[in-house]
Amino acid sequence: MKGSMSSRIVLITLAGALLLSMPGLVSAQSAAGRLRAGAAKVDITLQVSTDSIRHHLFVRAIVVDNGASCAALVGVDAGGLNNAVVSDAVGKASASTKCPA
Repeated sequence: MKGSMSSRIVLITLAGALLLSMPGLVSAQSAAGRLRAGAAKVDITLQVSTDSIRHHLFVRAIVVDNGASCAALVGVDAGGLNNAVVSDAVGKASASTKCPA
C-alpha cells in the first residue's frame, strides 16, 4: 500500500509538471497585451486492474499568459496533497513555463 501511495504522489507531481510544460500552453515570447490561454487534462489513475476502477482520477490545468505575466490554475482529483508534493510540482512547473511560482 505504501509503495502504491508514493507511486501516486510521483505520478501526480509529474502529471502536473507535464500539464504546465506542454508546448503551446504558455510562452514567454507572446506579444505584450495579447492574451493567450490553454487547458489540458491528464488521467493519473493507477492501472492496477481495470475491473477495480470505478472513477478515473485527473489533473487539470488552465494557463493564461499576456506576454508580461502568466498564471496557472491546477486541480488534482485527490483528497489532498502534502506541502512537499505541492512545492515540488510548483517549482518544476515554474521552471518549465517561466511563470512565477
